[in-house]
Amino acid sequence: MKQGEEMEKKAIGDSLEYAIKFTEIKTESDGVAAEYEFLAERYGIPKLEWYFQKQTCISHQGKRYDIIKIKLLDESILDIYFDITDWFGKHD
Repeated sequence: MKQGEEMEKKAIGDSLEYAIKFTEIKTESDGVAAEYEFLAERYGIPKLEWYFQKQTCISHQGKRYDIIKIKLLDESILDIYFDITDWFGKHD
C-alpha cells in the first residue's frame, strides 16, 4: 500500500484525527445536511441500507466534533467523525 493510499483510507472519518471536514459549510443547518448527505453517499439509503443509532457532539483540544453512530445491514456498528468547528453554533 502506498503512503497516499494509506492516508486516504484513514481519512474517512473513522477517528478524531481523521474527522471529515466540510470547508465550504458556513452554517449549522448546512453542516448537518452535509453530514447526512455524506452518510447517504457513502453507505446508501438511510433506514434501508443503514440505520442511525446516535449522535454525540464533543469538544477535544479546542475543536468541536459530531460523532454519528450508524448500524449497517451486516449488524456492524460504525462511528463516523465530523469536524464541525468552523460552523458549530452559526445560524443563517
